[in-house]
Amino acid sequence: MREQTKLAQMEKEMNRYGIKIFGLSGVRWREHGAGIIIKKALKTALLAWKPISNRIMTVCFRSRINNTTIVQCYVPAEISEDEIKDEFYEQITATLSDVPKSDILILMGDFDAKVGSKPWPAVGGHVMGVRNNNGERLKETCEQHDLVVGGTIFPHKSIYKYTWVSPIYTTKNQIDHICIRRRWVKSMLDVRTWRSADAQSDRMLVTADIRIKLATRNAPANSRRKRICVQKLKSGDTKEEFVINIQQAVNSQQNMSHKQIRDVYRRVGGDHGRNMGCHRRNKENGQER
Repeated sequence: MREQTKLAQMEKEMNRYGIKIFGLSGVRWREHGAGIIIKKALKTALLAWKPISNRIMTVCFRSRINNTTIVQCYVPAEISEDEIKDEFYEQITATLSDVPKSDILILMGDFDAKVGSKPWPAVGGHVMGVRNNNGERLKETCEQHDLVVGGTIFPHKSIYKYTWVSPIYTTKNQIDHICIRRRWVKSMLDVRTWRSADAQSDRMLVTADIRIKLATRNAPANSRRKRICVQKLKSGDTKEEFVINIQQAVNSQQNMSHKQIRDVYRRVGGDHGRNMGCHRRNKENGQER
């Protein structure tokens, strides 16, 4: 993503595919970049978020049983120098080590890693490609933190596995991954790619269906904005009383700033508005109640 205007397109695709948490890699609003978009409904479940570096970001959600920590990353490309890769994997190792063992841990992002066709503890039998250097590094990281590469444990046709296609459509690779802590692997119901998603990127949209109940909370009833019946201001007595209260509050102080005047309007309007609440109508007989 190279322009902030593409954010609207990402939100559109989230709604189209029913995605509640959307991970971004290669966000070019800054150098490199990793980010996460969440649905507004999950706001009350969000405990914390932390940018570790320009390539790593974490978010933590309150779940019904255990907290859920998501680590979104943008790994240096396969052709990058070993020193750059070493520095990144030191950061990602430290980040994963800080996550409590009881948390549902999810590691996802652009790894530029081909994990190979040979099975190993963190990889299932449904993979593509020959393992590269980044794939070897991902393997070691998953083994160290007891993670499983989700896209390799579900049987799909290759068109639902590869995440990148070369410009001339001669090479297809599975290099973007979603990993989950082995203890919670049964909560992961499916991982696949969507070729039809319009992400304005050279990568396919990778989704994971994970069964986790986040502890979202509805706003308390007393915190909701009360409805004010503006129609009552048309009444001569009500309107006159409101104007008098505003004038008295403003005249009682000298040289008020714009902010102070605004606060006065809010306070007086709030006190006066308690007597101006709208009544709900009974839908059956149209009477107020």
